[in-house]
Amino acid sequence: MLHLTAAGTEILAQVTASRRVAFHERPAGRPEEDLRRFAGYLLRYNATVDGRAVTAPAPAPASVEDSPTDASPTDS
Repeated sequence: MLHLTAAGTEILAQVTASRRVAFHERPAGRPEEDLRRFAGYLLRYNATVDGRAVTAPAPAPASVEDSPTDASPTDS
């Protein structure tokens, strides 16, 4: 089993924080319908393994505010 060093753990934390900031800033100002459509595409993409759907994707969130924001990198 592999384990991160202290430096690796710190870098992973920095990258995770940077991605969360980008996740919240990039969609700013985009139309709600575009965000819902994009969320649906992400759900479908994440529901595939080797390009094949493994389960029926969940519907897109009703609004951006209802989307989960605290998902950790290990949540899949």
